[in-house]
Amino acid sequence: MKIRIHAYSGLKQIYQTAGMQYSADSVKMLKEPYLWAATLTSNGAVPVVLPPNSMDGVTCIRVEVEDDQAIRYEINPSPGTTSERAAGTNSPKLTGLDVFDYHPNWGFQFVDAASV
Repeated sequence: MKIRIHAYSGLKQIYQTAGMQYSADSVKMLKEPYLWAATLTSNGAVPVVLPPNSMDGVTCIRVEVEDDQAIRYEINPSPGTTSERAAGTNSPKLTGLDVFDYHPNWGFQFVDAASV
């Protein structure tokens, strides 16, 4: 299985066509274009690590899991330290896609949920 990761500089508000539109009902979307992308291939129960990327401006990532597949993942603000968590049985499960808080030099890793 492959997962795809896209890094973004943030979210932006969808343009409001009605000037009198109540602003609290605004909808946010990813700010295009994305800053970088990566495709990672599952290694079963062995964690696959996205190396920390130091590109300035990253504030979130969009993670896409192949259809009918699931991963267990960890996002680590301090990869390589004692506070780093390895992806495994007790990690959050993801199917489909989601957007996560993410910043330069953070780490992301995952395992195939069916293998743990």
